[in-house]
Amino acid sequence: MNEFKSLFSHVEKMRNRYLNILSAHKIFDTISILSAPNIVGKEKAGENMKLFNDYKYFFITTKESCSFYVLIEIAKFFDNSLSSLTLNKIINFTESNLKKLSKNDFQIYHKNRGILPELFDKYQEFSRLDLENLKNNIKSKDKIINKLKKYRDQYLAHDDIKKIKVKISIGEVKQLMEIIEDFIELFYLRLDFSSNSYKDYVEEPEREIKSLIKILKENEKARLQKISKLYLQN
Repeated sequence: MNEFKSLFSHVEKMRNRYLNILSAHKIFDTISILSAPNIVGKEKAGENMKLFNDYKYFFITTKESCSFYVLIEIAKFFDNSLSSLTLNKIINFTESNLKKLSKNDFQIYHKNRGILPELFDKYQEFSRLDLENLKNNIKSKDKIINKLKKYRDQYLAHDDIKKIKVKISIGEVKQLMEIIEDFIELFYLRLDFSSNSYKDYVEEPEREIKSLIKILKENEKARLQKISKLYLQN
């Protein structure tokens, strides 16, 4: 059962990495949206931009750091290094050990879990088609992956003097995130007979940023009122 244990341990690590990507992406996205007049309105965007400028060393650094983190972490999933934990490495390992990842092996590995027989009947073991579909999905994004790697190598991991201009859209980044998510969901289904909820990692970062902005605005309003009272008293 070493194959099940080893494989699931690696996929768990990759899942945790992806959850952090989701959170960082949502923080970046929320800050961007709150300063966009075409989304939140001109007045609100202006108020938010004033606040961001008042605390520019926090908000600008946070936004840029999240962008940096998301791109460099996504690139790790699509590396070709034999010594790194990547999508292709896990897919290849799975393909080489399909005979040891059967329905019977799953049942033995989860013997103490107490899965109801009627539920277990619905379990499907890994198939070569599963893995071929994943490989094809990755291959279909080769152009985007190569752009991301070039950007990572020139702008994020290094600061090349002579950089080749590389432009990656938010839509392209989301396409790669979808591939990672599909990978994680398939492996959790086949290895753990479970699925993942990403709700907290999407909703909570947005809620926390908005809550922080609200508190800062209220504090600024209270500060100005205090100054106004002192001025009137004098």
